[in-house]
Amino acid sequence: MAKHSESHHVIVPVKTFVATFSALLVLTILTVVASRFDFGSMNLSIALLIAFCKASLVVWIFMGMKWDRGFNFVAFVGSILFLIIFIGFTFSDIAFRDYRDKVEGEYFGLAHPVKPISGAHHE
Repeated sequence: MAKHSESHHVIVPVKTFVATFSALLVLTILTVVASRFDFGSMNLSIALLIAFCKASLVVWIFMGMKWDRGFNFVAFVGSILFLIIFIGFTFSDIAFRDYRDKVEGEYFGLAHPVKPISGAHHE
């Protein structure tokens, strides 16, 4: 448990920093292992999830957000919410538009990520 000193700064035990550092190392190894596999369309989502976990640990423990209860906390949570909204809009835009024409697709060997419904066989 972290203790407040008389100058209102939090004194964090060394074991908290060691545990956080260990978790960051494990997440880094997980990042490397995940990069060796092809998860298809989930590659970016998995990479972002792992990166979000690592960034959250750094902000929460190393930057002291865990013990901050003021405007900084509200500003941080608000920025994360807006980031999620912006990434969501970007994913939805990329997933549902036809941005690759035939020439570009043939030249780079790209297939369109969204399959048209009209070509599907219903049984």
